[in-house]
Amino acid sequence: MLIYRTDSDPVYGQGKRFDFLLTQEGYGEYVSVANDLSKMTGTLTGLYFDPDDYTYLEYGDFGIKSIEFLGSKEPVTYYYVNGTLMNTFYQPESVNGLIYASAYKMLQRMGCYVVWDSPAQTLYAEKNGQSILLTAGNRMALVNSQSLDLGAAPYYKNGHFMVPLLAVCSELGLSVTTEPPETVEPPPWDGCPEWYFDTDGHMEGWVASGVALARVSDGMVNLKCITTASAFKSPAFSIPAGEYRYVTIRCKNETDGNLLKVHFITDQDGAWGGKRQDCLISRKDSAFQEYTIDMAQNVKWRDLITQIRVDPTPNLGNFYIDYIKIHN
Repeated sequence: MLIYRTDSDPVYGQGKRFDFLLTQEGYGEYVSVANDLSKMTGTLTGLYFDPDDYTYLEYGDFGIKSIEFLGSKEPVTYYYVNGTLMNTFYQPESVNGLIYASAYKMLQRMGCYVVWDSPAQTLYAEKNGQSILLTAGNRMALVNSQSLDLGAAPYYKNGHFMVPLLAVCSELGLSVTTEPPETVEPPPWDGCPEWYFDTDGHMEGWVASGVALARVSDGMVNLKCITTASAFKSPAFSIPAGEYRYVTIRCKNETDGNLLKVHFITDQDGAWGGKRQDCLISRKDSAFQEYTIDMAQNVKWRDLITQIRVDPTPNLGNFYIDYIKIHN
């Protein structure tokens, strides 16, 4: 099933889906019409794919080469900032002839230092000595502490701070194009593993266990923990422990628990257990919090780190992750 939501009905499911009956092994092409056409109203805002609709779990490989919507009335324009596709997180939109894009994660992925002040509705970004301060509803920005007329004001919409794409990127030395590069890859965060979960339905190689739900949507992972041993395991990588000692996690904990654990394995010791660092976190969050854990406090953080595992609190409930990164 391919399950969707719209801006007029933002809840996944409830009949909003496309059903596919798979009849062969290997790759095949399948076409489906929405299960209930009356629910296809407004603008499509999110998707997630459920490869198996049985009440029991089936294990095995499942590959998707492409998903295409037929009958679209308007072609989508794709925007690349420094070679990275921006449409994957939140679709840019045209207002009075100007292209606006969601700023926070876009600039963060470009390696900018970004600070969002929710009460003041301001966003500060800095990169390579260039800085810009933007305010919702104000077309005047501060660029390197000097006033600059952007020509149009940023605005806040559906949890996104939307900014004039070309004007802001130009001031920070970022290129914008509609032509894809030969290879589109997100830039590294100081050369370290980093996961932002920007693409709906894409777990970026992470695997969850002990949960009833593990889904990426709206730029975050939603883990619905149903056991005291819920875990979120990273894909494999290889970094020298002596150079990368911190794990930073931005999360929202809606459970009653307050103990988060980060386990790890190395090239010299590939067994889980006995290698972890704990972090006390807040309970019953209404907003995201960022925690930085000094993994070097554990004497076994040495050699090459090849994988980490994040264990949310041992209590039951929803646990959300915005991003995870390993850095100096």
